[in-house]
Order: sequence, then C-alpha cells, then structure tokens
Amino acid sequence: MHDIDSRELLVGLALVLPYVLASVGLVPYVASEKRRSVFGWILTSLLMTPVLALIALAALPVGEEDVPINPFDLDRESP
Repeated sequence: MHDIDSRELLVGLALVLPYVLASVGLVPYVASEKRRSVFGWILTSLLMTPVLALIALAALPVGEEDVPINPFDLDRESP
C-alpha cells in the first residue's frame, strides 16, 4: 500500500486550495456584483472551473435588483 507523505499532501493542497477559494470566494463575489444568483454560480464553478464561470459572468449584463435579465430579450425590445 502506498502511504501519502507530507510532500504529496502539500502539493495536493497547493493545487486544490486556489480552486476551492475561487469557487466559493471569487465567483460568488462577482455574481453578487452582477446581481445574479450566487448559489447557482457556486455550483457551476465547482462542477466546471472557476475560470469558465467568471468568463460566463463577464459576458452577462448587470441585472436589476432581484430581477434576472435574459440577454436574448434585450434584442427584442430595441426597435
């Protein structure tokens, strides 16, 4: 059986820690600034990657207070 030594544990922690911190720290902050549902974006960033979640959030317009915006409706309203 292979025992995990402290060096392998430290490398694993160094690789996982930024991923988790970005998923539960940075992505929810950006989602709240864009006035989006924070819980859904946390799940998205944990299932995919925080980088892809941040790119998707950057592409969305800023929502109104408690009213989500569908970006496809913006084209229909303009004459």
